[in-house]
Amino acid sequence: MKDDYIREEITWDGITIEIGWSPEYFSIGDGKTMGHLEVRSIAPDREPLPMTETGYRSHWITPEEIDEYGGLLNFVEAWIAHEAQSRSWIDGKAKRAQLELF
Repeated sequence: MKDDYIREEITWDGITIEIGWSPEYFSIGDGKTMGHLEVRSIAPDREPLPMTETGYRSHWITPEEIDEYGGLLNFVEAWIAHEAQSRSWIDGKAKRAQLELF
């Protein structure tokens, strides 16, 4: 991640996740900005997350949308919780938990 990002870490389901946030990445006019959010699993490295099979997700969002959730960590935790309810995540998690014989 770039050095000018706000960085936070959380642990979800045994996975350490690094969050990078640049709230004023570029101007979208009328005094508003578009922010850049990066979410990546770091331990285990590149572990799939509910919103990304690769363990990395880049997302453009306004600071106001982050504020609606009460801040950066609340937004990311709500996003993960929502995506963790999807059928694709549930099925994929079950498949990853099973030992492959062949």
